[in-house]
Amino acid sequence: MIPSLETTGRKYIKPNILGDVSEYIVVTEALKRGAEVFKNSCCTGKSDMILKYNNQLYEIDVKTERNQDGYWKSTGPSYREGI
Repeated sequence: MIPSLETTGRKYIKPNILGDVSEYIVVTEALKRGAEVFKNSCCTGKSDMILKYNNQLYEIDVKTERNQDGYWKSTGPSYREGI
């Protein structure tokens, strides 16, 4: 059930929009840490972005999942050691 706009608390977010938000969180954090970010310009492909950090390239695919109470959360490690 999708809650009405008047409901307070957690809100329903469409999965594709939530995925975009999750990607931008990763981009922002990578930039804060000094990485160069090359974002995929279309919705196809196996990677969402490429990070260049300390002259090394990292292929990144951001994932988000629902937890047991039905709300979305980020999955996997926050970042690899040193990034």
